[in-house]
Amino acid sequence: MSARAGACKSMSQSCCCMGLRPHHAPSRWRSCLRHIRQSADTAQLPQPFAFESRDFLRRLLVGKVVHFKVLYKIPTGANREYGIISLPNKTQLPELAVTEGWAKIRDDAGRKDDSEEAAAILEKLQVVEARAKADSKGLWAETGGKIESSYELPDPKTFGEEWKGKAIDGT
Repeated sequence: MSARAGACKSMSQSCCCMGLRPHHAPSRWRSCLRHIRQSADTAQLPQPFAFESRDFLRRLLVGKVVHFKVLYKIPTGANREYGIISLPNKTQLPELAVTEGWAKIRDDAGRKDDSEEAAAILEKLQVVEARAKADSKGLWAETGGKIESSYELPDPKTFGEEWKGKAIDGT
């Protein structure tokens, strides 16, 4: 198991942190959180709470120096590394994301694990996920989570006249 530190520059929807290492080559890295998945938007089916889930990790990680402990690698295809991210205040992910309800444990989590450490991590995640479900936190909330969006404007001229010179909130 290896470890690295660097500034997190972005979070993708697949729980992967992209970052920059200070004074090391290669300077870019991509590491994924072990055992979890987030709700994700796809072209076919927008998932509830997808934006909120990604935003939780972005606010927590982007722009901060984090430590990543690599627990295993998948060398084929995307060549991904999976592990645990530690923040400067010693908070660890994926535990915090699951505790707050913004990530789910993968269906295949623990299937290939051999070590006692991996089993202990998975067991802890299952406990905090059950607590998040019981408390209806994040992805487990019964209401909300769906963002309505429209890509077409029925009457652009009227919209322009109505909002001319005014500020519009947007993402």
